[in-house]
Amino acid sequence: MFDNEVMAVAALGVADETGLAVPGDVSLLTRDDSALCRLAHPSLSAMSLDVHATGVQVADAVLNLLASGRPTTSTAPLPRLVARGAPRVVPVERLIPHVARRARPPAATPQG
Repeated sequence: MFDNEVMAVAALGVADETGLAVPGDVSLLTRDDSALCRLAHPSLSAMSLDVHATGVQVADAVLNLLASGRPTTSTAPLPRLVARGAPRVVPVERLIPHVARRARPPAATPQG
């Protein structure tokens, strides 16, 4: 999961460089569902948040606070998954081989 769609698109390039198929070998997910997610090839799965509904809710809370002098509690709209392609999990060492090499303990040397 990536914080933004630009990072996810960059990961598409890394996956391609390492020979991984998206979404065949690995799925990518971003928190921002933008036009870039739909235009990327392959298209990216994303979490989508109704920004307009969130803005209306915040504006209502501010207006109510100004009118009553008391804060109110509300529940923020939940994001929804916009799935594009089939999910797949791949070990990180397959995606980023140099990380796996660093994580392994050094091989024991024979004592003689």
